[in-house]
This record gives sequence, structure tokens and C-alpha cells, in this order.
Amino acid sequence: MKKYLLSILILLFFSSLFAQQKTNSQLEKDFISPPNAAKPRVWWHWMNGNITQDGIRKDLEWMEKTGIGGFQNFDANLFTPVVVKEKLVFMTPAWKEAFKLATNLASEKGLEMAIAGSPGWSVTGGPWVKPEDGMKKYVWSETIIEGGKEFSGTLPSPSAVTGKYQDAALEGGGISGSFIGEVPAFYRDALVVAFPFSMAEKSLTELAPQLSTSGGEFTLLELTDESLEAASFLPPTTIGEDMWIQYRFNEPQTFTAMAIGGAIQDALAEFNGGPENRSLKVSDDGVNFRTIANVSGSTVPFNTVSFAPTSAKYWRICFETLEPKPNLFLAMAGVPMGELKPDGVNVAEFQLYTTSRIDQVEDKAGFSPWSEDYQLAKAGMNTTKDNVITSNQVIDLTSKLNSEGKLNWIVPPGKWKVIRLGYSLTGRQNHPASPEATGLEVDKLDKEAVRRYINHYLDLYESATGGKLGPGGLEFMILDSYEAGHMNWTSKFPAEFEKRRGYS
Repeated sequence: MKKYLLSILILLFFSSLFAQQKTNSQLEKDFISPPNAAKPRVWWHWMNGNITQDGIRKDLEWMEKTGIGGFQNFDANLFTPVVVKEKLVFMTPAWKEAFKLATNLASEKGLEMAIAGSPGWSVTGGPWVKPEDGMKKYVWSETIIEGGKEFSGTLPSPSAVTGKYQDAALEGGGISGSFIGEVPAFYRDALVVAFPFSMAEKSLTELAPQLSTSGGEFTLLELTDESLEAASFLPPTTIGEDMWIQYRFNEPQTFTAMAIGGAIQDALAEFNGGPENRSLKVSDDGVNFRTIANVSGSTVPFNTVSFAPTSAKYWRICFETLEPKPNLFLAMAGVPMGELKPDGVNVAEFQLYTTSRIDQVEDKAGFSPWSEDYQLAKAGMNTTKDNVITSNQVIDLTSKLNSEGKLNWIVPPGKWKVIRLGYSLTGRQNHPASPEATGLEVDKLDKEAVRRYINHYLDLYESATGGKLGPGGLEFMILDSYEAGHMNWTSKFPAEFEKRRGYS
């Protein structure tokens, strides 16, 4: 028995050794001549139509002899001048002819083909995306109604302005710069709700403060009209000192929240981050000020801050004048920087509230990046029992609003605030793409809109490749980076919210 066992062990040993030698031999062969799966892929940017068939052949020949396994093609444009005799515009017959050549040569050379998810590299958009399929944000208008009688009137329409927040105008589209093409105006109604108006709420117009500033020209009406459409310029002071706007009251006034708004935001805010130089300061004598709240570095052009109830005669929003910084992307575009000077700030709104607000509500509502912490009910608000609106006090009036925005409602006794909610476009576009290939980013939360986008996009490439989608042709799509900003509304949002949260 031992003799047979020893023979089996010897056989297994040599079989293993032979297999190991065979494996080592294959590894050595694959190392010397790597299979395609082990070869690197490269980005292949077609910049602003600077493409020739001769250049395509030379690029692919270089990839083949260098040991490249495939390429990921981007039709892009980053401040790129046209240097060829004939610019090949995305998806024109000449462009398709060039791309078909690239497809056939790649197939001959065994190069794997992929394309970006859109022209440019971020992210899924193009000129074929209709406004109703674009990325959306919610917007609203507010109306105060006296109760105890029937109301029949048209509610102010929320803003149809394309931009990041309410009626703030669109400021650029990422590093592609300004909006390309005609800016669409789009609006649809979503919901109408009403709730009791707090008698403790007093507007700044009612309180009539005296307004003063460190510079520039502002009016109380412009700073409290709840519009970001127009802003006035607050000029810079000495670096390290404050620019400011101040309200002075005849008697100390108590506030529990504030908001600051600017119509012009940094188009590169997603890269640079929001401003970190804003604070709210108060004083009893107009000379000695103390800070009671700081405004976070939000990228939303309107920011609400909640703080402990505070009484003071002087209320001042301050912007520290910062050292100027060069703009990398403007420098890349060839814009002369000249002598850098401190920046001022455009201010559209400066509100103070006598009743509670949710701290940083704009960020928490999805207008910017925000990591959900489930703390809305626990922190960031200063409320009293008289300040709380219970869920059973909120009335859904959506069915009472007609297509012209007219509301017919028998109003219960008391004073009511009516909110008309709708949605408009964020205006984000795919970038950085050639102008002819730039359009709206598709609604990421609407699977049918995404399906329409992808089907159209792939139909374009099916034509451009001569029908070679799949093995032996164009096989893959890459989503390189997400720079399309944020959206917080889609058509099925209310139903999905209720499904996930368990309440309307």
C-alpha cells in the first residue's frame, strides 16, 4: 500500500511541476508579448474639430506599435483654436467619414474602442436634449392671504429663469464658460400648499431700519424683494478688513435667522468651493461689533443661517476683503491677468427673520453637495412652541390651481401663507465640448429621459461607425467625471419621496 501511495505522490509532484513550468512559460510569453486585455488604454481627444484622416492613421499606427490596447475617444474643446484647413464638426458627414475610418482601422489593428458619455467629458448632455428632459430644480413663490372669506386670484408664477437657484441668472456652465446657444426658459407647476402665517413674523419693511454700507449703492427694497435677478456691487476695502451692509434700528430688535443672496456666483464654484469670508455681526452702540454667525462656504447663491435669538440695534453682514487669486482657467484661455486686485462682491439680498428658519436649508434641500445627517429635527433651528407649524395645519391646494395659475379657495379664518411650487432648469450643459455639440445635461433622475438621450446618442454613433456597434467596432462608453452640478426635482419625485420616506 505504501508503495502505491508513494508512486501516486511522485506522480502528483511531477504533474504539478510540469503544470507550474507550463504556467511560468505562459506568464513569460504574456509578459514578453502581452495580450490585449493587459495593454493600457489611452484617451484620444478630438479637439474642436482639429481632425484629419491622415492624422487619424498616424495616431492609430502609433498606438499599435507602442503597445496600446485601445482608446477612449472624446470629442472635446478646451479653448482650442482651429488649426486645420477644414474643421470637422461633430456628426456632420465629414466628421462621420473620419470616425468611420477610425473604426475600421481600429478593427484591423485589434484596438478596443470606447467613447465618452457625451461630447466633452462631463457628462450626459447634448443639443438634442429638449428642455423638458433637462436637469431641473424646484422654484416657488409665496403669497399672504387673509382668511375667513373666499379667495379667487392668480398666484405669482415661480421663476422660469434657467439657473442654479430661484431667479438667479445662469453664470457659466463649468469650465466650458458661458452658456452655449439660446438659453431656454422652462417652467411647470408641481404643488400648491398653504399653512398658517405666524403673527410673530415681521418683515424688514415693517421694521424700517436705516441702511448704510461700506461702499456702493443699495436700497432696502432691493435687499428684501426676495429676488436674485439684480445685484448691486459692494466694492472691496483694504485686504483683511470688512466690506459691509448694515441695518440700524431705533430700538433693539430680536432676530433668529438671516439670509444673504448674490445674483452672480463663481462659474467654477464646484472646483473652487464657496466663499468662506462671510459673517453676521451685531452691536449695541454701532462701534463695537461681535460675530454671532458665520455663513458656510456654500456654492448656492442664497444662504440661510439660523442662530440663537439675539437682540441688537445694529445688524451688519460682513465680507472680509481677501487676497486676490489668479484664475487658472482664464489663464488657460489666454485672458491676460494683469495686476491682480481684491474682489468686491455682488449682493442681491440681505434678510433678517423674526421667526425660525432651517439652518443652511438651501444646501440641505439639494441645491449643492450635502451629506445627509438626519439632524434636521434635532439641530440647526431655534424654535418656540408658537413658532412650530404642525403637519395637520398644512393644506394641499394643488387641485384648486388651474392651468393659468388661478387659485379658488374658501380660506379658513386667520392669515395664511400660500406656496406655489414648480420646477425650472438648472441650465447645466455637457462640457467642454465644441459649440456645435453642446446642449442641456439630461435629467439624471428620469430613466425615460436618460433612455431617450442614450438611444439618440448611440444612433448617432451607429451611423458614424457604419453600423459597427459591438465586438469588432465601437464596444464601450466611459463616464469620465461628473461636473454637471446638482438637481433636486424630477417628474416622479413626489411619488419616490413618499415611497422612501413614508409620508407625502
